[in-house]
Amino acid sequence: MKKTFLSALVVIALAAQLTGCNGNTPVEQPSESSSVVSDVSEPKNSTSNQTSSPVYETNENDFEYDTAEGGIKITKYLGNGGYVKIPDTIDGKTVVEINADAFNGCVGLISIFIPAKLTTISYFGRSYLEGCINLESIKVADDNPSYYSFDDVLYEKEEDGLRMMICPVAKKGIVKIPSSATKIGYFLGVTLHNMFDECEYIEGINVAEGNPNFCSIDGLLCEKTDDEDITLVVYPKARGSEIVIPDGITSVEQIFYDRTDITSVTIGGNVKQIISPVENSSLHDGAPPILYDGAFTAFDITNIKNISVSENNKTFFFIDKMLCENSDDGEVELLICLTTASGKITVPDGVTYISRSSFKDCENLTSITIPNSVRTIGVDAFRGCSKLKSIEIPQSVSVIGWEAFKDCKNLSSVTIPDSVAYIGENAFEGCNNIIVTYRGKTYTQNNMNDLYAVATSATSPSETSSTATSEPTTPIITYAPETDFGCAFMNDSVEIRTYVGNGGDVVIPETISGDPVVMVSGRVTNREGFVGAFKNNTAVTSITIPDTVTGFGGVEGCTNLVSINVGEGNPYLASVDGMLCRKTDNGLMLVLCPEGKKGKAVIPDSVTEIAEGAFYGCGGITEIIVGNGVTKVNKDIFGGCENLKYLTLGNSIKDFGRPTYLIADMGDTLENFANLESVVFGDGLIRLGDCAFDGCTSLKSVTLGNGVTSISNYAFIGCPNVTVTCKGKTYTQDNMNDLYNLFMQ
Repeated sequence: MKKTFLSALVVIALAAQLTGCNGNTPVEQPSESSSVVSDVSEPKNSTSNQTSSPVYETNENDFEYDTAEGGIKITKYLGNGGYVKIPDTIDGKTVVEINADAFNGCVGLISIFIPAKLTTISYFGRSYLEGCINLESIKVADDNPSYYSFDDVLYEKEEDGLRMMICPVAKKGIVKIPSSATKIGYFLGVTLHNMFDECEYIEGINVAEGNPNFCSIDGLLCEKTDDEDITLVVYPKARGSEIVIPDGITSVEQIFYDRTDITSVTIGGNVKQIISPVENSSLHDGAPPILYDGAFTAFDITNIKNISVSENNKTFFFIDKMLCENSDDGEVELLICLTTASGKITVPDGVTYISRSSFKDCENLTSITIPNSVRTIGVDAFRGCSKLKSIEIPQSVSVIGWEAFKDCKNLSSVTIPDSVAYIGENAFEGCNNIIVTYRGKTYTQNNMNDLYAVATSATSPSETSSTATSEPTTPIITYAPETDFGCAFMNDSVEIRTYVGNGGDVVIPETISGDPVVMVSGRVTNREGFVGAFKNNTAVTSITIPDTVTGFGGVEGCTNLVSINVGEGNPYLASVDGMLCRKTDNGLMLVLCPEGKKGKAVIPDSVTEIAEGAFYGCGGITEIIVGNGVTKVNKDIFGGCENLKYLTLGNSIKDFGRPTYLIADMGDTLENFANLESVVFGDGLIRLGDCAFDGCTSLKSVTLGNGVTSISNYAFIGCPNVTVTCKGKTYTQDNMNDLYNLFMQ
C-alpha cells in the first residue's frame, strides 16, 4: 500500500565542485586530481562549483513509496521541483531504492541529491527522468557505495570502473569525464551513441587523460578500440550544423543519420569508416548478395550543400556532388549524390558499384553517364530522379537492383547490354512511357514482367543472344567443358558461380581449364553479385573443397546437404564435424553448418568463434556441444535451430545474458528457443544475466558450473518448468529467490 508522510525540512549544503581534465581539446583543461576516481571502492563525488551553494530541500510528503527489503522504495515524486534531496529516511525507515521514473514529468526539477543509503535505482520496465527538461545536475553523497557524481553527471560504480548512467538534459557547456569512467550508457536502452541526444546545450566533451576506453578530440567524444582506431561516438548538437570530423578520428559511428539540420560535412584525413544505420531489406529470391547491402544513410542529406574530404584521405573522395569510397578489396563504391545535383552528371571513372539509393530523389538530374568500370547498379539507385531523360548503361554492368529506376518518369528509352545477368523486380516501375531493349527484345510496361523473369539468373550472353558487339570488361559465366560448373575466368584463376550437375557428393576440382579454382560464389563474395552457386539445390548431399579455394558460399536452401569437407592443406578454410570454418589468427571461426545436418553437432576446442547465422536453416539439429575454445555465444548464432533440445557450453564462456532486462539487442542469450530442454554450462561461467532463457518454455534443466558468482533476478524469467542445479543444490520457480539471494551483493 502506498503511503505519504509529512516530515521536517532538511537543508543540505554542498561543497565546491571538483573538475576532470583532458589535454586533447581546445576547451578549458582542468587538472585531474582527487576528483577523479582512482579507487572505485572509495570514490569522492564532485559537487557544484558555485559561489554560493544551492539549498536542497526534502519534504517526505512529496514522495509516494512502498516498503522494500531493507527499508523504503520511493515510487513517485509529487513535488514542484527545484533543488530536491531524496530523503535519507521515511517513516523512520531508510530509503534504499527508487524507481527510475519517479521524477518523470517534473519540468521544475533543477537538481537531485542522492543520499548515501539509496543504493538501487529500479529501472525494470521504466524510463527515467523523462520530461525533466530543466534538470541541470545530479549529486550523490560521498559515501554512497553504488553511485557517484562527477561534473553533475550520474555514474554507477562497477568492478572495473564507472559507468555513466545519466547526463542531465539541461546541462550546459563542457562535460568532463573522469579517467575511471570505463563505460558510457547501456542503461535502460540508452547506448553510448545516444547518451547525449537530448542534451542540446552541451558544447563539448572533455575526457581525462589516462582513460583506457575513451578520449576527446576537439571537444568530441571518441572511443578507443583494440586496433588503436579512434571512433567518433558523440558530436554535441550545440556545435552547430557544419560538421567537422578531425584528422585524429578513424571511424564515425551512426550519430548523424537523423540530423536534418546539417548543412556541410568535412571529413578528416584519417577517417576510414563512416557507419550507416542497419536497414532491414525485404528478401527477393535469387537476388545477388550485394543487393542486400544497406544504403549509405550515415548523413541525412536533405539540407547538405557540400561535403569536403581532406586530400590526405585515402578512403573517401568527393567529386561533382558525389561521395565515393575506396574499399580494401580494390572496389570503388559511389555512396551518395547530393540532392542539389542538377543537369548532366558523370559518375567518376573507376567506380565499380553504384550503391543503394545513391542518387535517390535527385530530382534535377537530366542525364547520367556511367563509366565502363561499373559492375553493379544497386537497389533504388536512381529512384525518384523524375527529370532524368537519358542514361547509358555500359557493357561492364552485370547487375541492376530492384526498383533501380523507379519513378524516373521522364526516362523514355534504355538499352541494357548483354553483360547484365540480373535485373531486379520493378526496376522500371513508374517509368510509364519507357521502352527497354535487352538482348534483342523490347519491353514496355505491358510486358515488363517478362523482362524481370528472363533476367534473374547469371547466364552467358552467347547462350541467349548473338548480338553482343564487344567483350564485357566484367568476367561473365562460361560453362567449362566436361564439368558441371559455370565459371568466371579472371587473372589466371577461376571462380565457380553456378552448378548444373545431378547432385549427390560434389567434389570441387582444384583446377578448371588449367587455372586454379579459388572461389565458390555465395555469401563470401566480392562485388560481382551473382546468385549462390548451389543455392536451393536439394539434390546435393555433400561438398568437398580443395586446398586452392579461399572463399566459399552459396549453399542456402540446400536442405539435404549434410556435410562440407575441406582439404587438410587449405590455408584459409577447414571443416569440423562436416561444418565449414575459416582459419583466423586466434583459431577457427565456424561460419556454416549445412542445412541438412541432423542430430548432434560437435564444436571442438579448436573453434574459438561462431559466426552469426552459422546455423541458419538447421532445423534438424537437436543437440549442440560447444567446446572450450568459444568465448561468446550471442542469441543469433543458433538462429534457425528451432528444434534444438540440448546445449552444452564450454568453460570459456564467462558471461551469459543481457546486461539489463531492457536491452534486448545485447548480450549472449537463448531467448525464444521453445523446444530447448537442457543447458549445461562449464565451470568458467561467472555471470548469468537477465533474460538468458526468456521464452524457453520447454526448458527443464539448467546446470551451472562451480565458478558462477552472479545471477540476475531475471535470469530465468519465462521458464515456468525449469530446474536449476547450482553448487550442489536444485532450484525451481517455487524457490528461485533462494538462488538469487545467494548472489546478492
